[in-house]
Amino acid sequence: MAVVSDEIHCELTPPGVSYNPYGPIAPDAIVCLSPSKSFNTAGLQIANIVCRDAERRARIDRAININEVCDVNPFGVEALKASYSPDGRAWLDSLRAYLHANWELTRETLRRRLPSCPVCRLEATYLVWLDVSALTDKHPDIAGLLVSEAGVRVSPGEMYGDARFIRLNIATQRARLEAALEAICTTLAGL
Repeated sequence: MAVVSDEIHCELTPPGVSYNPYGPIAPDAIVCLSPSKSFNTAGLQIANIVCRDAERRARIDRAININEVCDVNPFGVEALKASYSPDGRAWLDSLRAYLHANWELTRETLRRRLPSCPVCRLEATYLVWLDVSALTDKHPDIAGLLVSEAGVRVSPGEMYGDARFIRLNIATQRARLEAALEAICTTLAGL
């Protein structure tokens, strides 16, 4: 059995925080990487799968071919090269600072306005987990409530195996995030 480590958010650490890849820790791991999250290139379908074991690598190659997701998009190749260029690095550093400011705004707003719903520590992503377990006895579908009452779509924790949480994407314009946080806090504080 091998660990498959999905590291497609790996570049999105807060400023000053380094990403430590799983591969050197567990050489038998299968590591999945892509510029898709950090550089918003998911539609270009370009990624890397690192697997040292030749037999496993052959099985991965076969599965990719059977499912017809193996064709390399020429635009994806150019986007990959641009992403990992010095200009791409400068852009990424700017993005990381912006996302970190969005995280700090989110954390502080929720801490102040919804203290019964703590947020999980953010490490290398723009997806914030909010613990709504204190509210689920008042309303069983917090994600549904936020769509219908606040006009904000979040991901319900059930999708990921834990109904105590909702997931909020903070990779957006600051004004839009502020409006969403206001709507979330107003709606949930009313429970």
